[in-house]
Amino acid sequence: MAEDKEKLLSENEKLEKQQKKLQQEINKMVQSKEVMERNIHAYDEDVKWQLPEPRALMSAKNYHDKKALPLVEKLKEVVKNLTIKCVQLTDKGDKINVNMRRLLVHVQVT
Repeated sequence: MAEDKEKLLSENEKLEKQQKKLQQEINKMVQSKEVMERNIHAYDEDVKWQLPEPRALMSAKNYHDKKALPLVEKLKEVVKNLTIKCVQLTDKGDKINVNMRRLLVHVQVT
């Protein structure tokens, strides 16, 4: 009986450590989301993300090559990076959910 009790206490300690680790992962994900939300506002308001007005007598081709195209390339890079980050966070979230379910099942069994 005492051995079983010690074994259960040891397993509970391990589960608590796993739960703390998972909670830390969730907190990191929440922080990443908050950073992304702050960055989203910068795209609307920051001058470097705005298409400038053409200078006087500037040709359409020149404007396209020197102003519009560089901005579009920057935006493509940002979208690509955000997509990668989103996929990574989704994968992390799925892994955390699986681990949480496993922990809950284990706790309910014991």
